[in-house]
Amino acid sequence: MLREQTRPVSRFGVTRRAGKRPFPTERGVSRIRRAFFATAADLACRYNVDCDRVIVHLWQLRQHNPRFRLRQVECIDDLVHAVACVDESILAWAELNSLHERGLVRRCRLPNDEIASTMMIRRLFAELRRRHRLPSGPTRPSLRDYFGDRPLPNWLNDRLNALRAREMQRARVLGVPPGHDGEPRLWRREA
Repeated sequence: MLREQTRPVSRFGVTRRAGKRPFPTERGVSRIRRAFFATAADLACRYNVDCDRVIVHLWQLRQHNPRFRLRQVECIDDLVHAVACVDESILAWAELNSLHERGLVRRCRLPNDEIASTMMIRRLFAELRRRHRLPSGPTRPSLRDYFGDRPLPNWLNDRLNALRAREMQRARVLGVPPGHDGEPRLWRREA
């Protein structure tokens, strides 16, 4: 048989088509498995997340992001936490809020208003929880987009900065102060 007529077969028994994303390599998957059992086994037991579920999560990310490689995954424990949140683990969502809320409030740095910062962080967590059920994209990031290339607090901080930028833009366009959704305006704009 001619070489052009043969198709490579993956270890899952599926033939690869030309132009499609390649299946994960054995070396990459074994590296993820070793890191999973070395650093995130306790967390995975607590959230009831299987190693194969993490690999499926990474494969789904690979379908939407052709530049993603398994060797980019560094924070496997944070990845397990994100996968548990995507799978609707109530414990994982509660721990996500309790572990990262204070640090994000400090990073938010709204001038002299810790209450507004806290409300913005809680709105961020509510948006993340709602958005992971919808199709994601550059304007709608969700925890399904997290692939463990950097720590989860840094990824959350980037989402917070995007939320703050949207609110500042809205404040400039609509004349509404940041953090005031649907409230009547009780202040006057000075010329």
